[in-house]
Amino acid sequence: MKEKWTTRLKIKRISKYVMIFCLIFLVILAGFTLYGDQVGNFVVILKEDKVKISACLTKDFENDLTSRFEVPGIEYLSETTFHDLPDSLPQNIGFKNDQKRKFMAFSFYLLNLTDRAISYDMSIEIVDELAGTKDRNYKPSDALRILILEEQGMDENLEGHGVLKSDGTVYAREEDSQAGLDELEKADYPPDIVTYFADGGMIVHEKEVPFALDEIKKYTVVLWLEGFDISCKQELVGGRLKMRMTFEAY
Repeated sequence: MKEKWTTRLKIKRISKYVMIFCLIFLVILAGFTLYGDQVGNFVVILKEDKVKISACLTKDFENDLTSRFEVPGIEYLSETTFHDLPDSLPQNIGFKNDQKRKFMAFSFYLLNLTDRAISYDMSIEIVDELAGTKDRNYKPSDALRILILEEQGMDENLEGHGVLKSDGTVYAREEDSQAGLDELEKADYPPDIVTYFADGGMIVHEKEVPFALDEIKKYTVVLWLEGFDISCKQELVGGRLKMRMTFEAY
């Protein structure tokens, strides 16, 4: 009886260690098979200097106006490319993150609440970036693409004029190798749609954008990892990217 009990204890102990080993193995496997980490904490901030502007993620301007909002991030973002983005992305309003984790997207209204025409500066900058855990030379921003669509002339239903994704501007880091340029040719971007990132951590910086009296604009922003970018590799696993979009009116 004693021998049977001892044998059971040994088996139980061995089983425990086997389970722990399997758990550790699965965690490690997940860390290397899930592509990327998070394009998260994308914050939109409106700054004012004696003028009044506001943003809204709905059509309810009476209750939902805001000067700051955070876009839900996506963990384990996988790669895609411009031509695979849905043509319907500029439609509707609010958060539109892809359920298959291919892209992060949102649309919002920008309102001029001042009693005169004004101007504003719009910028997108990287506030924090962590390189991939397998190779510190690979950073998420190297493969990042940002599509910005600006719609003007909203009608009474707050709809634009059938803007397409190809009507926007795609921002990307400039490729500095011939091999990288050869790969990007396969992505077949529409001509004149790509603009290179600004210097340093600044991605986009537009100055003195006119904003007419009582005007309402609609912005659509889409972020993804470009699969044809030579930097879009498994070395990005564990990377993290945080950004801030700022509208400064004056």
